Amino acid sequence: MKTKHINTSFQQIITMFNKLKRFSKSYLLFLELFAKHPETWYYSSEAAKHANQSAGSSTRLLDQLVKDGFLTSMQKGKMKFYRAHSKGPAMRSFKIFLTCMTLQPLRKELHLGSGANKMILYGSAARGEDTSSSDLDLLCVTQDKELTKKKISEEVAKIEREAERIINITYKTNVEYHREAEKNPAFHENVENGITLWEVNESNELQGMPEAW
Repeated sequence: MKTKHINTSFQQIITMFNKLKRFSKSYLLFLELFAKHPETWYYSSEAAKHANQSAGSSTRLLDQLVKDGFLTSMQKGKMKFYRAHSKGPAMRSFKIFLTCMTLQPLRKELHLGSGANKMILYGSAARGEDTSSSDLDLLCVTQDKELTKKKISEEVAKIEREAERIINITYKTNVEYHREAEKNPAFHENVENGITLWEVNESNELQGMPEAW
């Protein structure tokens, strides 16, 4: 199989969020809270409680997240509420980053004995448009669908429990996947516009998300 590098959008995410190291732990915990619950409005002390942070400094950090483009805010009387700026590129990119981090343990299961060739994240999660109730849609191209499913089923169930998200995996052989371009072009295009998490090249070496993740 021909080597395909991680697509450009994924490379941009890696580069962008290497910069997160300069932010404080509290900042990142608030960011993670809103990324995982993008449809929910929180007032500052409520957000602090959910993120296990001090209420005293929460407003300052939340206002900084608004300034940085991750959150939006609204005033209701004397109370200020915050929510993820879901249409903004910063929050969308961070949500994609978190999703890729969530799925990273699958890499360890998709070893050479699984029969799998490639795993692609597609749909709303690959665009950073998902909500807390959205499925994580994956396409797995494999030589043996039943073998691959058996190899990764336990890890998939574990991720679903921990992330409280449903992982929806479509399994296709190489032949079936290439036929999709003619049979179901809309689905094929949706997948092709997704994020290749990893794949096997001609030397049977894994390419994709770095192990450090």
